Amino acid sequence: MNEVDENFDGVVDYENVDIDGWRNVVVAGDRAWQGKTYNDNKYAQATGYNSGLDDMETWLITPPVINDAGDKKLSFKSAMAYWTHGTDDKPLTVWASTDYDGTNFETATWTDITDKVNVPTSSSTENSWLETSDVSLSDFTGNVTIAFKYKGSDTKSTSIRVDDVKINTGGGGGGDVLPNLNEDFSGYAPYDPIDQNGWNDIITAGDRAWIAKEFSGNTYAQATGYNSGLDDMETWMVTPKIDNNSGDKVLTFNAAMAHWAHTSNDPLEVYISTDYNGDVTTATWIKLNPTLPNSSNADYEWVESGDVDLSAYTGDIVVAFKYKGSGTESTSIAIDDVKIDNGDGGGGGEDVLPSLNESFDAYEAYDPIDQNGWKDIIVAGDRAWIGKLYEENHYAQATGYNSGLDDMETWMITPLVDNTNGDKTLTFKASQAYWAHTSGDPLEVYISTNYNGDNFESATWTKLSPNLPTSSNDNYEWVESGDVDLSSYSGNIAIAFKYKGSDTETTSIAVDDVVIE
Repeated sequence: MNEVDENFDGVVDYENVDIDGWRNVVVAGDRAWQGKTYNDNKYAQATGYNSGLDDMETWLITPPVINDAGDKKLSFKSAMAYWTHGTDDKPLTVWASTDYDGTNFETATWTDITDKVNVPTSSSTENSWLETSDVSLSDFTGNVTIAFKYKGSDTKSTSIRVDDVKINTGGGGGGDVLPNLNEDFSGYAPYDPIDQNGWNDIITAGDRAWIAKEFSGNTYAQATGYNSGLDDMETWMVTPKIDNNSGDKVLTFNAAMAHWAHTSNDPLEVYISTDYNGDVTTATWIKLNPTLPNSSNADYEWVESGDVDLSAYTGDIVVAFKYKGSGTESTSIAIDDVKIDNGDGGGGGEDVLPSLNESFDAYEAYDPIDQNGWKDIIVAGDRAWIGKLYEENHYAQATGYNSGLDDMETWMITPLVDNTNGDKTLTFKASQAYWAHTSGDPLEVYISTNYNGDNFESATWTKLSPNLPTSSNDNYEWVESGDVDLSSYSGNIAIAFKYKGSDTETTSIAVDDVVIE
């Protein structure tokens, strides 16, 4: 065959690995490589645990791969758990052969290439994947085969895991290098570990990891010592590798804290490494200095990191978010909107759209308006813009009705739209119901050219003058905004719909069919 690309998704827990073209050979004892699942990820595992064996040896062997040009490369990832081997032992070794034909395991010539790859040792972090990426197989021309050899016993019973095995002309084994990173954690379900798409979620003390959390429709990563009962807790959330060979990358992210309880150290620190290979204990880490939440911030208040210059760290880089706490030092820390790119966007900023046409059809009733780059920001009170449905029509609504609030203010802000040519026009429709405002208009519309998706408070907002519903309009009567000329606002623009009310100033305002083009 021309290449191998095996992620073991077809294996069955506790059944011997049996994949077309592969061989699973028992040399000593009666244990073979078996399928296993951990945190919804399947892989191959060998272990002497509870085997009763004085000697155990098993080989997991790939099919032969054509390597006539000597341009093939090996990638994979491996991990260990419950180390019981000697300090200097290697329960996993890796071998290559050019004369194995798929059947002649015993007579083939095998060359140990363990010193060229990353395999777990006694000092590796338990359950932490070590990456081996793009190891040249140029010394093995012709047909090349790779074998993973496990050797142990009932007492030397360390569990070894192997996953994402690739033999090709280059492509990484769980360790692909990305040109940029833009992670909002929306692909995670609540309580998932943060270990998808090249991220590593590594526990170095205790048993708590970074996990996904969701609040008001927004998914983010969280670490906390709350209710853990741990004397010591440390967990690292590490990004995929990012190409920073040009030294032009900038890091931005948002962070928040809740229920501050730390007294002896900061719960969150951020580090960078240029030599990380999957083991946080052996990599070189340099502490970065982004803006982080502290005890003076409000609970759940998002704090922008600012633009963290990474020009001093050339090569393939990773960034790590380290949480350290305990059952008493239990502050909760949240991370969101992690970006590593060339810096045009800033602190969790958003992608710029060529135009916008939003009918709110994707929102269910009472969803916050925070999908696809929209932001739903509460300035006063606890009420936000939400999705609503009436007679099969979806729209956004803000209201002070039955809120009990002395003051309510909420802003619904569009994604950024490219208006570099100054040729854009805004249109939308709005309606009112049960008018109760006496001291001001419930709805105002603003535009900004320096809003970046996160800097709501510091951005400059200019009031626009569209047609808006008033007390003279019928309840639920849609009022067309008219064509609002945006030619005076060149650059990247955002439109904000500001609702202000209270429990007595309770007029309901609906907005629909927002178009910028």
